[in-house]
Amino acid sequence: MRDDTKETIVQLLTLAAVVLASLLTKRDTRLP
Repeated sequence: MRDDTKETIVQLLTLAAVVLASLLTKRDTRLP
């Protein structure tokens, strides 16, 4: 596996983590 591919995977994982974190935050904010 090339370094470029690894960097791309890391970026995708980071983006997914940010999206999940934002979704969880929105869900927590909705709670009373």
